[in-house]
Amino acid sequence: MLLSPMFRGLSSALLVRSSTLSSVHSPLFSSSTALPELTSSFSSSRMYSDLASQLSHSRLTCGELLRTKSGALYHVDEDVSMEECAKKMLDNNIGSLLVRSPEGRVVGIVSERDYLKTAKKHISIHTPVKKVMTPRDKIIRIPRTATLNNCMELMSEHHIRHLCVYDGGIFHGVLSIKDIVNAMVSDHENTIARLEQFITGRAVGY
Repeated sequence: MLLSPMFRGLSSALLVRSSTLSSVHSPLFSSSTALPELTSSFSSSRMYSDLASQLSHSRLTCGELLRTKSGALYHVDEDVSMEECAKKMLDNNIGSLLVRSPEGRVVGIVSERDYLKTAKKHISIHTPVKKVMTPRDKIIRIPRTATLNNCMELMSEHHIRHLCVYDGGIFHGVLSIKDIVNAMVSDHENTIARLEQFITGRAVGY
């Protein structure tokens, strides 16, 4: 799988951070005689393995991230101009807007990249968003049970920065690349902290 530069940067940063664990001065790793003590405890070894595996695979799901995400979902009507969409995204410091029909149904999504495309293609900024948006039937969707790693793969595959979370045809929210990267960094930092506690023997019950 080919990851975007942002995801490769995140992975590199996490690898650099996690590599510092090997230099932690701990009796467990200060001499070869300490190794039997470590391997003799199956539960400790399994716990270490489980923690270490989390450094490369985030267990957070889309649903869990949506529950912690603050802020309202922003919408625009389908006849609103691209100029108004750009202003609304700028005013609210967001990268996408849901597009609604007169009946209030979500009919598509528009992003800051769509606005840039209109400029590149010399499309009038007064063009209605419904002519530029990604329509509902072409929206890349992901279920609430999917992990953040699944989100990374899907975004990299389709070269997109926003994912709509759906379950059973019901819309639950939007996750941006920023949401996912921030959540994964936080998740990995927590895992690294637990690994450091385990290695230095400071974790209760280890």
